[in-house]
This record gives sequence, structure tokens and C-alpha cells, in this order.
Amino acid sequence: MVERPWEYGVLDIKDNVIKDLVEKPEKGTEPSNLVFAGMLKIDRSHAPYFFNIGLSPRGEYEATDAILDISKDEDFYVVTSEGIWLDIGMPWDYLKANLHALREIEPAIEGDIHPTAVLSEDVYIAPGAEVSPHTVIEGRAYIGPGAKIGPYSFIREGAVIMEGSRIGHAVEVKSSIIMEHTKISHVSYVGDSIVGEHVNLGAGTITANLRFDEKNIKVTVKGKRVDTRLKKFGAVIGGYVKTGVNVSIMPGVKIGSHAIIYPGCVVYRDVEPRSVYKCT
Repeated sequence: MVERPWEYGVLDIKDNVIKDLVEKPEKGTEPSNLVFAGMLKIDRSHAPYFFNIGLSPRGEYEATDAILDISKDEDFYVVTSEGIWLDIGMPWDYLKANLHALREIEPAIEGDIHPTAVLSEDVYIAPGAEVSPHTVIEGRAYIGPGAKIGPYSFIREGAVIMEGSRIGHAVEVKSSIIMEHTKISHVSYVGDSIVGEHVNLGAGTITANLRFDEKNIKVTVKGKRVDTRLKKFGAVIGGYVKTGVNVSIMPGVKIGSHAIIYPGCVVYRDVEPRSVYKCT
């Protein structure tokens, strides 16, 4: 059961058998608050139902169309779940799921830690990782193999630093996912953001994660402004992006892969992949 069923494929069931399945109905018309969670167990003989899916009115190939077709020919049984289920259809959903995943990781210190570093007991540091002098890691956080943190870095609750990434001098990372082999080397702040692989953020790059008026942060998705329902959400930065020094990225901005942001820019709008963003 979910609070906003109209955003998903909504089930109408009787005796655990699907009677109807409506994909993203109009708000207020949904037959229940039970939704298709994206998990299926089907016989190989049902494969043609999925091969013959046509484009939906939203321009997507939707598994719910195949499920509905199967249910018209035979009983399609439903198993309901009372556990945690998180949709990860939007970038900010990954941050929520990430916090839950961190709770499942057994804390361990297996890397090379400088004696002046201060670490929370909830931290996982993988073999081959290095934590340099006077670095603070607090709350649940994950430091991947070969990552290098510090000196004087501040890694906060919810941070995931993936394999081979570099978080350098006086850099703060909070509730963010930093993908593999990314460099954030000097005096930067990354908050409530997703940063792709092989990114290089120049010195002083800041991801703002709170609107000045403290209203919910909105993100442009397929040309429409979507309310994240979050007060704090930073940037979504694609792989291989480069920023110059003193770049500020406003809340909810998306930067496409391989884009280049010139020094000193304040980025208020989305940046297309493989483009160059200049502010003068």
C-alpha cells in the first residue's frame, strides 16, 4: 500500500487475483492503494505477452500492459508485501533508498586510517581505502575500495563514496552518492546530491541543497517541473562532468554527462550532455 497510488500501476484484486490494473490513473480514480511493485514470477510461456507490448500513451513500454493481458486469459495471483518498498524511478529516490541500504551494511574499518581521524562506529571503510589526517566521518557512511579521503574532510550521515574516488582537503559530503573514480579535491561541498563516475569538481564547487525561500525543491523531468517533496535536494551530475573553480550549482539542477561548466558560474538551469556552460 502506498500514499500516492496514482503515480504507479494500481491493482484491483479479489481473492488475491488481479481483476484490473490501471497504469497511473487520474488522482481520485484509482481502484485501490495497492500498486505493482515491479517484481514478477512468470512462466517462460508468457514471454510473448511482453514481446508484443506496444508504446503506451506516455511513450513507454510498460510491463503492466502485459500483466493485464495475461490476467484476461488466466488467473494472475498477487502476493502483497507489508515490508519497506521504495520506488527508485526518480533520482532523489536513490538517496532515500541509499539510507535504507546503509542500515543493512555491517560497520567495519578495513582500510588505512590515520590516527588523527575521527570515525563514527557506524562507518564502513573498505580494504584499500585511505583516510588522511584530521578527517571526520560521522553517522552511517560507506567508503569504497581504493577511495582516498582527506585531509581535513568531513563525511556526514548518508554519504557513499564509491571505488577509487578522491575526496580531498576541506571537502564536505553529506547524504550523497559519489560514483567511481570521481575527484572532489579542494574546498567543496556536496549535499543531498548524486555525482556520476569520473567527475572532476573544481576547487570551491558547491551544490546548494536548500532553496532560499525553503520551499520544496522541484526538478525538470521530461520538460515538466516535478515536486520532489523534499526541502533539501542538491544536484544530479552525470558521468565525466568537469567544473571549473568556484562553481555554484542550485538545488534540483541536472548536469548531463560529459558537460563542462566554466569557472565562476552559478548554474540555475539544467545543462545538456556534452555541452559547455559559460556564464559570461
